[in-house]
Amino acid sequence: METCIEQKVMRRWRELARLLHERHWTQAELADYFDVTTRTIQRDFACFAVELREPVPREKGRFYLKPGMHPVPTVDLTHGEARTLLFAMRLLLRGSTEQDRDAATLIEKLATVFPGPISQQVAITRAEMAARPVDAARQGMLARLTNAWIQGQLVTMAYRAVDRRSRRGFCFEPWVLEPSRGSGEAYVVGYDHSEGKVGTYKLARVGSVEAHPAVCPMTRQVHPPVSREEAEPLMAHLGRSWSGIVLGKNPCRAVVDFAGDAAIRVREGSWHATRTFEELEGGRVRMTIDLDETFDFAPWVLSWGKDAVVVEPPELRARVAEELAAGAAAYGAQALAGSGSAGDGAAAAS
Repeated sequence: METCIEQKVMRRWRELARLLHERHWTQAELADYFDVTTRTIQRDFACFAVELREPVPREKGRFYLKPGMHPVPTVDLTHGEARTLLFAMRLLLRGSTEQDRDAATLIEKLATVFPGPISQQVAITRAEMAARPVDAARQGMLARLTNAWIQGQLVTMAYRAVDRRSRRGFCFEPWVLEPSRGSGEAYVVGYDHSEGKVGTYKLARVGSVEAHPAVCPMTRQVHPPVSREEAEPLMAHLGRSWSGIVLGKNPCRAVVDFAGDAAIRVREGSWHATRTFEELEGGRVRMTIDLDETFDFAPWVLSWGKDAVVVEPPELRARVAEELAAGAAAYGAQALAGSGSAGDGAAAAS
């Protein structure tokens, strides 16, 4: 087991390696940064040289580390593992337009373990994350939900559903935090003690999250314990939905036929664990998929336009047809109004 002194030295070495990857430093600057003597920095560099099997690079009196140089033993990643972790970081970045401080800290801690060119892309990811605006309120809510989730505690949460104009406050026990499969947006799944049901809630619609006292501020009573769903079956239930975050209760088999370029492109995506493809006449492709709900699947089908035709179930086919017809009608009205305006202008000019 490491002693306190060894742990302190290892923390300084990790931070020193991170700094040297970011820019060039003099030994005096590093000594000031860590509030140690230059002799201590020199000893650190000597230890780095042993691990690197070469001296710490130096240019015009300033020291630095090249990409792929890792003098501090941390996680030893294979090239495939490094690529996998990089993809996870990039997907995390795409799932939000704001800065995630916890994600930025994680990237900083892991930045020095990536080999070669991958480390450069990690540095770009870190810079992109740092340049984004900070939503302190959202970060605070996510932190309180995370703490309650890990510690098995309740929170009081205010939430505004799409079909509500005002927020509803309730006592909530978070069970799972999960990003959407399509957008990467964060959702929380858990038990609503106020209405006695399990629900899925989008973090972007949460108005506030506060610690829950022992006695409920709404009922003035202590909430009785509920039988918490096990993580494995709960995640399996979520995974059967199209978006990965819906607890569906209406299992069905969806069948969609694709034509044109869509028949080629749809086969290039993994989409869902249950999806299968069948070749049809005329270059068309039929996709079959088993889902617990279809309401989060319909927008994806609509995104393919006329090249995706729902075969079943009937209610999904009717919804998609209705949406496409309404969209065509809206564009048709705009086109007529636009052409009418042009005609009137031409007549007036003549």
